[in-house]
Amino acid sequence: MNNKIIFYSSIEGIEKTMPIIRSKEYKHEWVRKAFDDFHEKNLYVSDKNKKITNVTRCPGIFAIKNQGWLLRTWQDIEIVIDGDNYFWKTPMDQKILSKNITDQQVTQHDNNLFFKYITNWPKNSYNGILKINTPWFADIPKGYLLYQFNPAYHDENRFTSLPGIYSHEHGAAELNIPMIFHSNNGKCLIKAGTPIAQFILFKNENIDFENIYIEENKKLIKKQKITAIFNNMSFKKIYSNITNFYK
Repeated sequence: MNNKIIFYSSIEGIEKTMPIIRSKEYKHEWVRKAFDDFHEKNLYVSDKNKKITNVTRCPGIFAIKNQGWLLRTWQDIEIVIDGDNYFWKTPMDQKILSKNITDQQVTQHDNNLFFKYITNWPKNSYNGILKINTPWFADIPKGYLLYQFNPAYHDENRFTSLPGIYSHEHGAAELNIPMIFHSNNGKCLIKAGTPIAQFILFKNENIDFENIYIEENKKLIKKQKITAIFNNMSFKKIYSNITNFYK
C-alpha cells in the first residue's frame, strides 16, 4: 500500500503560488507574540512555589495546531452580507481557469442540508452556510480517513469553517469548505493566503474502549503518579521529560 496523500489542483500554477502546506509551517502572529512575552517576562521566578505559565508551555495546543496540513485561499475573496443576501467577488474566475472542473468561488448550501434544523445558530451570523469552493482535491490512501476542521488556534473571528471527513471510497475528494460567517451586515475581505481549513489523516480502524474508576487499575495509578511528578518537579514544566519516559 502506498501510504501517501496527494493534493492536486484543477488550476495550473496554484500548486506553486499557494500550495497546501504542513500546518507547522504557517507562522501565526499570536505565537510570535507569546514567545516574545515568555522570553521577556517569565525567564526568572523569585517565588519558589510559583509556576511559570505561558501558552508556549502547553504541548496540547501546539500538537494540534501543528498537525496535518493547511489549505489557504489562493486569491482574495470579498464577501458582502446584507441581511439574508450575500454578494461576492474575486480578482479571477476560478471556474473558467479550471475549465469548469471547479465551481465558482462562493456558493450557498441549501438550508435543508443543515441550517434550518439548528436551534442555537450563532447570534449575529449569516442565516445559512456559505461554501468556499477551492480548486483543490485530495487522493486519499486506502484505509485512511482525512479529517477537515477549522484551523486549530487560528486567530480568526469572522468565520468558522465546519468539519467534514473524506475517504478513499468516496473517490476524488473535492476540498470545498462550508462556513458560518459571523456577521449579518457588512464586508469581509479574505486575503489570499488565509488559512480556511486544516486536514489530518488518520488510519481507519475501530478501537475498543471502556470506562473505569482509576482505583481498579494499579498500572494506571502508577502512570498517574509518575506523570504528576514530572509535571511538578520544575518551576517550568519540561514536557520532554514525560515524552522521553513514555517512548
